[in-house]
Amino acid sequence: MTILPVEESEVVKLDVKRPKIHCCRGRKFVDYEITIEYYLSGNIDNFPRIQQTNDKAFYKKYSTVRRRYSDFCWLRAKLSSTEINGFGSDERGIPQLPPKCFFNRFNKEVVDSRMQGLKQFLMGIVKFNYFLSFAGLHLFLQTQLPIKEIERFLEGKYGESVSVEELIQERVLENEEDKAHISCSNENCTVMTSPNWNISSSAEDDIGSIRSSSGSYNSVESLPGPLSSSSESCSFYSVYR
Repeated sequence: MTILPVEESEVVKLDVKRPKIHCCRGRKFVDYEITIEYYLSGNIDNFPRIQQTNDKAFYKKYSTVRRRYSDFCWLRAKLSSTEINGFGSDERGIPQLPPKCFFNRFNKEVVDSRMQGLKQFLMGIVKFNYFLSFAGLHLFLQTQLPIKEIERFLEGKYGESVSVEELIQERVLENEEDKAHISCSNENCTVMTSPNWNISSSAEDDIGSIRSSSGSYNSVESLPGPLSSSSESCSFYSVYR
């Protein structure tokens, strides 16, 4: 785990973990759980720390969402824009995403490597205050709003009376009540997990899951558990992940 100090008495932990494979409309994609959690600094002295700041960076002290690779691509594209990064800025200063993969995409090593790359990307982003000032980053990290809805908010279609903090508070309450994350738009989306990968959030998630000898998922059972936040066409984004 990597820990970011936020105040003298508190630090915030940002993590990317628990990948899940979804089968939707004949296509497959992977999403990942992003967690943000505050701790008293005295309880985590053994963790490495980055980014000294006295400002509370995030609206909620605990949040968990699920995002897929195409969502991260959207985020980086927004952060690379002149609106956020400024005119004449060097895009190379923005952390890189792990590369797209067109072969063995659901192999354990490939998924694990991408997961670590996505975590390093986020850790690099939150070092900079001008990225933390971007409303879309907070909605990405602390709400299950689909990317299209985040775009609508950024375009002002929610109206001036709706704030980022209000959206985050509302979405957190909804998630707590439902005890599940928003799924993709296809209600028949299948979640596939494997106990051999040790990535399931509960023992129930592992029922009916089988891992092939190559390390890829083979399960086609409908399983409970957190689902992807994206509402875009699964068949499109699973190809261009």
